[in-house]
Amino acid sequence: MTRKLFLGAMLIAAACNTNSRSEKAAENLNKQSDQLADQLKDKGNGAVEGIKDIAKEANDVAAADETFRREREIRIGALRANHVLEATIPGLIRPTIDFANVTDVGRANINEKLAVLELRLSEAAKAIEDLQFVDAANWKEKNEATQDFMNRLGTAADEAVEELRDAPRVEPARS
Repeated sequence: MTRKLFLGAMLIAAACNTNSRSEKAAENLNKQSDQLADQLKDKGNGAVEGIKDIAKEANDVAAADETFRREREIRIGALRANHVLEATIPGLIRPTIDFANVTDVGRANINEKLAVLELRLSEAAKAIEDLQFVDAANWKEKNEATQDFMNRLGTAADEAVEELRDAPRVEPARS
C-alpha cells in the first residue's frame, strides 16, 4: 500500500509538471502561428525579400506544433496513469467491506461513495480521451476542465476511503 501511495504521489507530481509544459507548448504554438500570419499579411504581397522570413517562420510554427503534440501526449499519458491508479480503489474497498465487519448502514454509505467514485472515474476518462483531439487554441480551457474532473475524482476517491475507514463496525460476539 505504501508503494502504491508513493507511486501515486510521483504520478500526481508528474501530471502537474506536464500540465504547465503542455500549456506552454500550446501558448508557443499559438504565438508562432500568429507571427506567421502577421508576416504573411505584411510581406506576402509578392515581396521576394520576405520569402525567407516567411519560410523560417513556417518552420518555427511546425516545430512549435510538434512540441505541442508531444507535450499533449505526455500530459494525456500522465492523466491516464493517475486515472488508472484511482480506478484501483473500488477494487480494494469492496472486498475489505466484508472482512472489516462493517454494519449494514456503513456498507450502504460506502456503496454510495463508491457509486459517486465510479461516476467520477467515467467522467474523467471521457475528459482525458477528449483531450487528444484538442488543438492549441483550445488547449488551456479543455486541459483545465479535465483537471477539474481529475480533482473531483480525487475527492471522490478520498471520500470513499474515508467512509470505509470511519464506517461503524459490528462487534464480534463474545462467548
